[in-house]
Amino acid sequence: MRTGHTTTVQPRQEHTLSTNREKVKHDILQVITVVNCVSTYDYLNLCPQTHPLMNYTTISHGPINIIGISVRTTNKDGQSGKDIQKLWDRLLGEKLIAQIPNVESSEVYDIYTDYESDVNGPYTTILGCKVTSLDNVPEGFVSKVIPEGTYRLYENSGRLPQCVVETWNNIWQSDAERAYVADFDVYNLQPTSPDNFHVKTYLSVK
Repeated sequence: MRTGHTTTVQPRQEHTLSTNREKVKHDILQVITVVNCVSTYDYLNLCPQTHPLMNYTTISHGPINIIGISVRTTNKDGQSGKDIQKLWDRLLGEKLIAQIPNVESSEVYDIYTDYESDVNGPYTTILGCKVTSLDNVPEGFVSKVIPEGTYRLYENSGRLPQCVVETWNNIWQSDAERAYVADFDVYNLQPTSPDNFHVKTYLSVK
């Protein structure tokens, strides 16, 4: 009896899924290098603007309940890049999203919050998902309520990391009067194609 259907097709399917996860992780880690690792002045020197300023919408948004994992970090000496890369490695490598209860959306929130001062001071990064309830937070996870407030909403689509880098390039060079309450990127990790990631970036403003 021939029983090769499962043993030949399933490994290829698993290999494809694994490859896709690794590709997504690699692309997101490239984003971290630019978005989190450098000061405003360093960023402007490294990435001069090459595109017109993006359109954005000013909205009232929140509150949003989040459960995820976190790290306290700083942009000084590129420390945030190291810390946040390890956080993404844990989230994707250990499949922690599957352990988050009461998930409302499969999108991943990359949140920068609890700023001591501004981009030059310590802050907390949280990677997690939007949930319907903050009850039963698993051990090793944290809960966070993104407060209601005024945000600039930027939306961009395309290949990672280019689409996110372009958005933050605009933010760094904009006239935004930042509130430093909670800024966050929202990732759909299941795009229709590698060239069609849709990322929403919310910037808290005064």
